[in-house]
Amino acid sequence: MESPLQAAADAAQPPPSSQPGYCPFDFSDALEFDPAMRELLAPDQVPRVRMRYGTGEAWIVTRYDQVRAAAADPRLSRAAAVGLDYPRMTPIPIAPPGALMMLDQPDSGRVRAALARAFAAYGTRRLRAHAHREVSSLIERILDRGAPADLRRDLAAPLPLRTIWDVLGIPVEDHAWLREQIDPLKDVAPRQDQPTHHRTVHAYLADLTAERRARPRPDMLSALAAPGHATLTDHEVAALAVSLILGGHDNMTNQVSNIAYTLLARPHLYRLLVESPERTDAVLDELLRHIPYHRGVGTPRVATEDLDLDGTKISAGDVVYVSYVAASRDPRRYRDPDRVDVERAPTGHLAFGWGPHRCPATTLVMTVLETVFTLLPRRLPTLALAVPASEIRWNDTSVLRSPLALPVTW
Repeated sequence: MESPLQAAADAAQPPPSSQPGYCPFDFSDALEFDPAMRELLAPDQVPRVRMRYGTGEAWIVTRYDQVRAAAADPRLSRAAAVGLDYPRMTPIPIAPPGALMMLDQPDSGRVRAALARAFAAYGTRRLRAHAHREVSSLIERILDRGAPADLRRDLAAPLPLRTIWDVLGIPVEDHAWLREQIDPLKDVAPRQDQPTHHRTVHAYLADLTAERRARPRPDMLSALAAPGHATLTDHEVAALAVSLILGGHDNMTNQVSNIAYTLLARPHLYRLLVESPERTDAVLDELLRHIPYHRGVGTPRVATEDLDLDGTKISAGDVVYVSYVAASRDPRRYRDPDRVDVERAPTGHLAFGWGPHRCPATTLVMTVLETVFTLLPRRLPTLALAVPASEIRWNDTSVLRSPLALPVTW
């Protein structure tokens, strides 16, 4: 049987077999693992592919140990990719120039130090209390309306607005407009207006930061703009806020939806949380490892010098991607990696990345996930899918994977 990579290459009039394969990374079958990505896990050497957009070829690092090594290697620069027409799966780069995810050290470290200071100023206890209050409120609203409900619409989608956006201090009256500007940035289909949306969002957040700098409030934007160690400019705060909104917002909405779907499609797992809430952290750890939360690969790096990656010779100027999704299914790291096994030892999953570019909203997102999947089984112990799992409809236009709706009953 022809492999997924070979089939895609044949359809695209591929080069000779000695050349890299063609991989559009367009697989989007619910939360199944991409068979093309599985194939990229197999070779002894780091594989190379051509992609739908951009020019040239890219290395795809997939094995767990190699991914961690590459993600932490300062010779693989994200900043060096800015301005290049590198191979990618979207028409324009997902991350604009100046975004936190495109910064290298020492700039990246300075911005993250400011973020750590702002989180400390906001306070972990305050963050947990805020999450508990908002999750409880949304669950109570679901109970008041009665069954059936749409768990994505009624819980997962509003959560970022009531946690990340509120913590940042974005005015409620701007939420709908800002959402309209952000949504197009994740489409994989060509859109001429994507650069305009990037500039609009950044300019809005830079102006809001300047306002908070002049008149501080008890929110994260004010804390980020406050003078002190690693003081940031308005545009740096705006870039960081964009990263928190894009990364944290979608991570939260999609992970809540994906985890809830996975639990309810395997009712014994949801029952475990109902009966043994102390197992919540272990269950979340395994599901974050198991769930392929996006399609394909994320943000590129460019080699600034020749280097050897576990026997693969990478030349200066080569484009390198790391696949956290593939690494989390690496059979060299995990026994029976395709099985959900909540008895595993802590997995060291890479759902939030690794190294200096680990998701800056990890603390916030994990606080909310832990709150949701503690309170939901407590308040809705008989929660179940309202339709067969096979009838759930999935987003197939975004790089992010999640159900479009999650109908439930109890």
